[in-house]
Amino acid sequence: FSHFQQLGLSHHLSKQTGELTRIMNRFTESVTTILNQLMFFLAPTFLEALFVSAVFWKLGTPVVALSTVVAVVMYIVFAMVVAKHRVVVGRRLVHLHEDRARAMVIIN
Repeated sequence: FSHFQQLGLSHHLSKQTGELTRIMNRFTESVTTILNQLMFFLAPTFLEALFVSAVFWKLGTPVVALSTVVAVVMYIVFAMVVAKHRVVVGRRLVHLHEDRARAMVIIN
């Protein structure tokens, strides 16, 4: 441990020791987000659309049942497009944050 403390500051700054922890935290947050989206938004939406379509079909209005399914599919496609755009913007923000953090380490 004393050898580690005696190493120069340049050695410690070049190692990026917390990067693996940061990457693992991002991964676990991503998995949590995906599971939350599936459990609380996507699955209930599919089930509700299925039940509503079945009710409409049973009542003798298959056009309304099919339009319900089409509307839900269109909503899901739209949500996926918006989510992909948010990922692109989020990645840009992360890269900007990392660049700024590196610049601050160099300045200090």
